[in-house]
Amino acid sequence: MNILANEIDKGLAREYIKKHDVELGMQHYDKYTDFLKTQIEIVDEKKELEEKLLNCIEEYNEILYKEAREAFNTEQWIKTTQICRKLIENNFHDPSMYKFVSFCYKNLKQNDIRLDFIKKYVELAPNDPENNKLLGEAYFEYDAKKYADEALDLFHKHLEKNDKDGFIWNLIGHIYATHKYTDTKQIEKQLSCFRKAHEIDPKSAVPLKNMAQTFVRARMEKEADEIYQRLITEYKDQMTNDDRFGYSVFKLRFGDYKTGFKEYECRFNPDKKTAEDRGVFYPKMPKPRWDGKKNIKDSTLLVYFEQGLGDNIMFIRFAKNVQKYAKKVIAVVPDQVYQLFWESKLPFDIYPARHPLEKLEFDYHIPMMSLPLALNLQPDTITDRD
Repeated sequence: MNILANEIDKGLAREYIKKHDVELGMQHYDKYTDFLKTQIEIVDEKKELEEKLLNCIEEYNEILYKEAREAFNTEQWIKTTQICRKLIENNFHDPSMYKFVSFCYKNLKQNDIRLDFIKKYVELAPNDPENNKLLGEAYFEYDAKKYADEALDLFHKHLEKNDKDGFIWNLIGHIYATHKYTDTKQIEKQLSCFRKAHEIDPKSAVPLKNMAQTFVRARMEKEADEIYQRLITEYKDQMTNDDRFGYSVFKLRFGDYKTGFKEYECRFNPDKKTAEDRGVFYPKMPKPRWDGKKNIKDSTLLVYFEQGLGDNIMFIRFAKNVQKYAKKVIAVVPDQVYQLFWESKLPFDIYPARHPLEKLEFDYHIPMMSLPLALNLQPDTITDRD
């Protein structure tokens, strides 16, 4: 190929990258540099070609690095890693590039690769005051149980230079609570970290949420409830659906059915985790939902299953309680337990999940695990407890 013809590839590469078509631009840069490398191998006068190749690679790297930064800043994680791969091939060793890649793989949930790149960044930028924090987080998120000691050691080193990092205090408390010290004798050690984090950043609800969970694990109901009440009143804007779900489980665990089942309705409201992530599947119904208030004495009520098999076995009993409110009750249950329920001779019609919903005749429906709320059931009013 004529050297001047090959210059066209360099020009095209520049123009494509200007238009942010990085992939096509890289292809033309590669054609240009590959040609120069081939020519260097076969010609006697190499100096001019070697200078062209060196200048091209420097230009190429500078342009690619700019594109990598832009892709990173716009959260294009895969594109960033693709560009950085080419930079690594070109022996471009700006430390921040390795940091970019580590954050990309953090967001791509590939923490093994993230750890490798953050280690390389720490090696190339040993004076970054955030190194212990970055490496500790990478160890923790890669395998919190396996690398708890390594993460704790790095976090404590970080706090020696910056003891006002509330995020790290909170993370240390979390490690003590769930991965390192699960013995309740270590409760105060966990709580002290969360209190320190909250003292540093009183506007954040995260340390309080962790304190509440710690009290729940320790079966300290009063203390847990006090924290939850603070969260609900003072930090309601930071209470996610998952937090509400945790609060409902706490209330149910300690026997407050009224509050617990009311809050438990949040399982149908998608937040970071959808209802399906929680194991809650509920079909779209053609008829209105019954909440316990509507008079249904002349209506047919459909009780529809949800969640695990054990949940259905435990909650099917409440369908009997609703019979006195409805003209007729029918229930749909998982296929796996249909035979069991049918043989139990329950006083209402039972259908397996495989039965087409459109062939069922009903006026109202209710999720099976919402029955206690609709019926306002309390521990002392539940029938068939044994």
